Amino acid sequence: MGNRLSGKVVAITGGSQGIGLAIAQRFAEEGADISFCYRSNKAGADEVVANIQKTGRKVAGFQYDVSSVSDGQKFITDTAAQFGKIDVLVNNAGLERRADFWDVTEIAEESHQHQLRSRRASLPAFRFVLRQQGRRKNVDSQSLH
Repeated sequence: MGNRLSGKVVAITGGSQGIGLAIAQRFAEEGADISFCYRSNKAGADEVVANIQKTGRKVAGFQYDVSSVSDGQKFITDTAAQFGKIDVLVNNAGLERRADFWDVTEIAEESHQHQLRSRRASLPAFRFVLRQQGRRKNVDSQSLH
């Protein structure tokens, strides 16, 4: 594609599958280096790393459950340590559940609560990084399917 984002570092929570995977791939295609975290899909994370490396971009996958404050902070600090900075934080981590139509409300509430916890966990560390680096971007994604 292009190199519009060459030299930028994008950190993505929940980047090993679904929307997070598509976000990681697109940012890499535009020239960004990618850091992402995943909760349990190690095989998927390894595949993401291999595919992004093929684009010539730097990439790192970290196994953290960012609904935990300590894991959210570790993801941000480990990303900043490995890449030297973070330019964009994409808060994407959530729960994926399949259910009957009538059960969607309960599942949506559970997913929403998980996403709120993950944001609460990662944002304090991201604010610290911002103070050191200056202006950066925070992108939020939420879906129900």
